[in-house]
Amino acid sequence: MGSIIYEVMQHKMDTTRVRFVLDKGTGVYKKAVTDHPITEATLNAYRTIAVNYLKYCRAHHTVRITDKRGRVRNRACKHVAECEPYIRAYIDYLVAQGKSPSTIHTYAAGLCHFYGLPLTLYELPKRHTADYTRGRGGKQSSARRDVQPESSPRLAALAAAVGCRRAEYAALRGDDLVTDESGHLCVRIRSGKGKKFQLQRILPQHAELVKSYFDGSHDYVFSRAEMSNKLNLHGQRAALAWEAYQYYAHRLTTEPEYREQLRRELQARIRASNQHNIEVAQAKGKRWDGAKWDEREFNGTYHLRGKNRALAQRLGRPLSYDKAALLAVSILHLSHYRNDVTVASYILAQNPTDRKDA
Repeated sequence: MGSIIYEVMQHKMDTTRVRFVLDKGTGVYKKAVTDHPITEATLNAYRTIAVNYLKYCRAHHTVRITDKRGRVRNRACKHVAECEPYIRAYIDYLVAQGKSPSTIHTYAAGLCHFYGLPLTLYELPKRHTADYTRGRGGKQSSARRDVQPESSPRLAALAAAVGCRRAEYAALRGDDLVTDESGHLCVRIRSGKGKKFQLQRILPQHAELVKSYFDGSHDYVFSRAEMSNKLNLHGQRAALAWEAYQYYAHRLTTEPEYREQLRRELQARIRASNQHNIEVAQAKGKRWDGAKWDEREFNGTYHLRGKNRALAQRLGRPLSYDKAALLAVSILHLSHYRNDVTVASYILAQNPTDRKDA
């Protein structure tokens, strides 16, 4: 085991984020380098995937060698180069083990980057948001002590009111409670997913609780001990997204003038976020295209179709949603800027027994 880890750690991986583009003239996939380097955390995740892959190869595949005495024999694969031909077999093995399409895609992508291969070389099971399991309960680990709210009660309480990601909670400081461009209370995320600056709007019913966490200092809000747990923060983020949708949908239904006000607030948020992120990118000599306002995402009704519709029916959830309320959740609370992501990864991720209206 130690030799596998050592060899994987010594293996040189490309630290530039690349994508493989098909050259129509030659029919060969060529590397196209982007200006976003891969983080060390991502590289470590790829190394972990590679270690598990080499362990699989050692247990299931052999290589023909000639030993020092000139004898030809088979021995277990144990070196990085020897294992490369068996990625296809590993994917089939993962399928047979019952791994989800999303998990298999993650493992395959990590191995392909580790070996410098295009992911398109391999046929992978199709992923669908209706099949996602993250944050949706039902796993054996859900009974662990460090998964329960009691393992970090302050974090659990704030997560139910804010809906951030784990790394974002860990980085919060006492002076990160601010008001946004429309005068609403927000938690400031200095560097969220994708290094984006964002403001996490707080629903009125949670304002007093959230205020109690921020003392105006530059000290961290949470200690390392409070962050050392397995709380289902993604599940709480999904619960907050559903609560926020209900809030906006109710106001849009009962206050006719609110729809236009919400449109102005969302457009103002896009302008403000774009300006900040563009300035940060330019200071680093990089480019930031920014989000764009799309009226089609705001007007009308979002109807579920296909697997997502079947999932919603199975869970007893609505089959259609007000697009304006969805977009408010997406921009102001999730920073995804896409209604389809809000529905598939958050609204439909919420267990009926966990929902506020259950």
